Amino acid sequence: MSGRLSNGHRQRLSNGHRQRWLGRVTAILAVVILAPCLYGFSAKFAEFVATAQHDELGVFAILPVFNYTLASLGFVMLMIWAMFQGMFRDIEQPKYTMLEQEAMLDGELPDRDDEDDRGSDDGPDAPPFDDPDAGGSTRSEPTYEGERSRELVGAGQHD
Repeated sequence: MSGRLSNGHRQRLSNGHRQRWLGRVTAILAVVILAPCLYGFSAKFAEFVATAQHDELGVFAILPVFNYTLASLGFVMLMIWAMFQGMFRDIEQPKYTMLEQEAMLDGELPDRDDEDDRGSDDGPDAPPFDDPDAGGSTRSEPTYEGERSRELVGAGQHD
């Protein structure tokens, strides 16, 4: 048998075995990287505790380290929770969820063009610019950049 895999065998490897293989490699790397870090941190913290037992000023070294450790544990717990919720399986899904929610909210919100097209000097009861029967102007070109920006935003275009 040659060193090459058939397409069917490669497909099976890429689906189930690849995920398990990546999980094992990640776990091994985590142990290899985090074990020395944990050892170094624990040794230094033990030195701080030993110093605090003999010197009153050593407590000032322990308290900040303890506070930072508690804060870091909160982040670790949040990461573990996210991992168990499956948030690292499909990292593109939150983007699509956000875009769907944005589209839903845009559809539910009232049309903002009616409110934004009123003149600022005419007061709150001024008619919209587009309504010739209400006494407003019927200009087709915007006269200043603010109106042009509102037209672009209302049409969903961006500069």
